[in-house]
Order: sequence, then structure tokens, then C-alpha cells
Amino acid sequence: MWSYYLNQEFGDKIARKILNAHENNPKQAPKEKEMDTHNNEVSIRDSVLNKSKNITPEQALEKFKENIKNKKLKVVKPKYSDTGGLP
Repeated sequence: MWSYYLNQEFGDKIARKILNAHENNPKQAPKEKEMDTHNNEVSIRDSVLNKSKNITPEQALEKFKENIKNKKLKVVKPKYSDTGGLP
């Protein structure tokens, strides 16, 4: 959703710069980076398509949920998810 709203507010060029800077963390796992980069692009694409349609935040959230359900967004199981986030 963050990439969607960044694009809505600033346009795709600035949104991509912000998002790419965020993903350039050398400590980030490669699978997580791949997931984030893919999901950012899906959200930016949706944002561009919806910008002219005056989509409400609620409708944007529903589209996000649809994308998860339809496996358009990648999901990686977080490290330590079985322990509630604790190592």
C-alpha cells in the first residue's frame, strides 16, 4: 500500500526512487528484496491505472487484498514467524 500511495502523491519516478532507496539495504535477504521490488511494481502499476478513476482509499485497499488473494503479490514467510518474531 505504501508504494501505491507514494505513487498517488508524488508520481512513479519519485515513488520508485524512494522505494529503491528503501530496498537497497545490504542486510535485506535476497528473497525479501525480490518480493518487495515485485510488490512495489504491482502497486505502482495499479496506482497509475487507478489515478484517473478517483479510487477511494477503501477501494485501493480492496484491490490490494484482491492482489494478495489472486497471488499477484509475492509473500515470503518472515524469519522467526513461528516464534512470534523472536529469535
